[in-house]
Amino acid sequence: MKRFLTQLLLFIAIPSTLLVASLMVTFYISTTIDYKLDKKITQVFAGDSHIQNAVNDNLLKDCKNIACASESFYFTYFKLKKLLENNPNIKKVYLGASYHSLSNYYDAFITGEFSSSVSPKYFYVLPMSEKLMHIRINLTNLPTFINGVFSNNYKYLFKDSHYDYGSYSNEFIKTTAVKSFMNKRLRFQYYTDGQLNPFSKINQFYLTKIKLLCKNHNVDLRLLNTPLHPYFKNKIPINYLNKFKDFVRVNKLNVID
Repeated sequence: MKRFLTQLLLFIAIPSTLLVASLMVTFYISTTIDYKLDKKITQVFAGDSHIQNAVNDNLLKDCKNIACASESFYFTYFKLKKLLENNPNIKKVYLGASYHSLSNYYDAFITGEFSSSVSPKYFYVLPMSEKLMHIRINLTNLPTFINGVFSNNYKYLFKDSHYDYGSYSNEFIKTTAVKSFMNKRLRFQYYTDGQLNPFSKINQFYLTKIKLLCKNHNVDLRLLNTPLHPYFKNKIPINYLNKFKDFVRVNKLNVID
C-alpha cells in the first residue's frame, strides 16, 4: 500500500512540477517579448491562409502581412490587441474574411482536436485566463502541448525578442486547381458526416470584438474577401453565402471583395 501511494504521488507530482515550471518560464518570457513593428508600418493584413498566400507585403509600401494559416478570429483578435496597443502608427487593418470564416470547423483549431498543435504558437499573446483555458482543455495531452509552446516560442528566450506575428508565404507556384481537392476542402470546411456545419459562434463573436478593438484605437478596419475559384465558389452552401452577407450588413462592416 505504501509503495502504491508513493508511486501515485510521483505520478501526480511530476506533471504538476512540469506545469508549474512551465508557467514560471512563461511568465518570464511574457515580460521579454517585444511587440513593436517598424514605425513606418501603417497598415497590416491579418487573417488565415487566404491572406498569408495572397498579399505579398514586399510589394506594398508601409504594409505588414501578419496572417497565419488556419488562424481563427479568436487568435487574430489577441494578436491585433497586442499589435495596436504597442504600435500607435497602425492606422488601417485589412482582415481576411470569407464564407468559410463563419463555419464552426474553425472551433476545432481553438478548443477542439487541433488546439494542441495550433494554440501553442499564440500562447504568449493570450491573457492569463485564456492561457489557463488552453492548458485545461489540453490536459490529456499536456506534455505535447507544453513542448509545442516551447518549440514554437523558444526564440523569444534565446534568439529574437520580437514577436512573430506572421508573414507572407506562398509555395503554390505554377500550380493548377484540382476539382477533387476543392471538393475535399469544401467537405472539410462546410460539412461533417454529410451534414451542413453550424455557424461558429466564437468566430462571429471575435469578429465583432475586432471591430470594436479597431474602433477604440481609431483604426480603419476593412474586411478583405480574396478571390475564389469559380468551381469552388459555386459549391459553397447558399446558407453561408447569405450568412456572410447578412453578418456584414448587420454589423456595418466594410468589405473589399
